[in-house]
Amino acid sequence: MIRTIVFKTILLIWFILWAPLMLIVLPSRKLTRWVIFANASGVLWLARIIAGIKYNVHYPAVSQDGIPLKPCNSLRVDGKAIVAAKHMSILEIAIFVTEIPNSFFIMKRELLWIPIYGWSFWRAGMQPVNRAKGATNMKNL
Repeated sequence: MIRTIVFKTILLIWFILWAPLMLIVLPSRKLTRWVIFANASGVLWLARIIAGIKYNVHYPAVSQDGIPLKPCNSLRVDGKAIVAAKHMSILEIAIFVTEIPNSFFIMKRELLWIPIYGWSFWRAGMQPVNRAKGATNMKNL
C-alpha cells in the first residue's frame, strides 16, 4: 500500500516534470514520438524500482516470412499486428510504446483534452475515436 502511494505520487511528479519538454518538441512529430518513448521507458523504470513491478514480453518463434511457426496468442514480429488492450493497468500503454516500435495507437478522443499530453498524443499520430459512435469510427481509420 505504501509503495503504491509513493509510486503514484512520484509518477505524478514525473509527468509534471516531463510536460515542458513535451511542449517544446511538439512541432516535431519525430521528436514528440521519441519523448513519449523516453517518458514511457522512465515510467516502467520507476515501476520496477519503486513498486517492484516487472514484466515480460514473449514473442513467438517465426519463419523468415514473419509467420509464427506454431499457433499462439503472442504478437507477430513482422511489423503488422493488432493489439487490443483490455486496460488492466496504465503500465500496459507504456509497455506497448516501448516494446512495439513504430506502432499506431487508436485512443479514446477524450484523452486529447489532457493539456500537453493529449496534444503530444495527437502530434505523434495517434488516432482519436469517439467511443459513443461505435462502428462508424472504422471509416476514419
